[in-house]
Amino acid sequence: MLFRSSVKDFGAVGDGVIDDTVFIQNAIDYAENGVNTVFFPAGIYKTTASLTVNRSVNLIGAGAPCTTIKPTSALTAPCILYGVQGDTPRPGSTACEISGLTLDGSDTVDSAADGLRIWCSHLEIHNNAIRQFKGYGIYAVASWSNVIRQNWIYGNTKTNILLEAT
Repeated sequence: MLFRSSVKDFGAVGDGVIDDTVFIQNAIDYAENGVNTVFFPAGIYKTTASLTVNRSVNLIGAGAPCTTIKPTSALTAPCILYGVQGDTPRPGSTACEISGLTLDGSDTVDSAADGLRIWCSHLEIHNNAIRQFKGYGIYAVASWSNVIRQNWIYGNTKTNILLEAT
């Protein structure tokens, strides 16, 4: 049995022109109910709002050079919220991975626009590029036992990685 769905199965285009936010969020919401993995084929996925992962879901791209999530200047919050909704923790987001994606914040203008904000445990972040956000590249709030390896995190205005214990 295949435990993976593609964002394209939910209508995402990945051409860098069409707003793919709703389609990607629908794929994530579907995966939270048992599919477990959302796959992003090669493309540039334009977003205008945060993508929120409340439960254990893997976000897997075709490779950082090939698959880009590119928020627009409309983004006023993190590109991807993992295990949080706003600043509220959502328990249960554990033992997952984010891999093979570029998060490109070069069009963002708001200082709250982080690349990835996490509040969870046992998340493995690897083989990604997270660049040019006006906020943090990765902002980990009260997170534990996470692995951040083999990523290219650069050019983010506040700092590239902030680990905050509460």
